[in-house]
Amino acid sequence: GIVVPHVNSKADAERAARSAKYGPEGYRGMYTGRQSYGVTDYYRQSNEETLVVALLEEMEAVDNLDEILSVDNIDVYFMAPSDLAQTMGHTGQPRHPEVLAVIDRCIERITGAGKVAGALVSDDTVEGYIEKGARFFLTSWLPWVAGGAGGFLSRVQAKAG
Repeated sequence: GIVVPHVNSKADAERAARSAKYGPEGYRGMYTGRQSYGVTDYYRQSNEETLVVALLEEMEAVDNLDEILSVDNIDVYFMAPSDLAQTMGHTGQPRHPEVLAVIDRCIERITGAGKVAGALVSDDTVEGYIEKGARFFLTSWLPWVAGGAGGFLSRVQAKAG
């Protein structure tokens, strides 16, 4: 997959889509690597298998969303809450109600256009974003590790205690 930051306009989305795909869909650099060894028609197969994610991180992207959504060969339109919050004047507050409201409206517009919406989720928020129509999710692994480590330490302390 290719994740493209700061997709704020139709031109940005077109450049992202063309840069991620080989011809005739795009103009991605023709050098390959080990993934192409022994693959018949590698360029066609790569085009079919490359996931292109546009990060919508700024209010400029929100303002231009309908034009951005008109671009072909973008697979996911991902709402990036921390960067969006910053451009809304809520630096460090990705869960601010105004930020969440903008994300919800954008997910509705993305899914309404028949496209795949992406969201940053946690165990507590994933179901809500599924209900809103998002289908691509990023999450932090740190809570899972902390939870597992905490459970392990509790069992050790209970037995060794």
